[in-house]
Amino acid sequence: MAVLTRDKSTVYGLSSDLSALQNADITLQGNIDSETSRATTAEQANTTAISNEVTERSLAITNEATARSDA
Repeated sequence: MAVLTRDKSTVYGLSSDLSALQNADITLQGNIDSETSRATTAEQANTTAISNEVTERSLAITNEATARSDA
């Protein structure tokens, strides 16, 4: 009976460990998904800001060149 009790305890312990690992995996995947979303949003904002800066600088250069040629 002692052997059966010890084996039963080990099986339940492994089942409990497996359940904890599965829950941790779900949490980890949620954290990864959140970070992916945050990073994607930040990258899109950076891309837009860089594009706007390039457009504004090009326009400023064109306007400066026009102003100098008109002077």
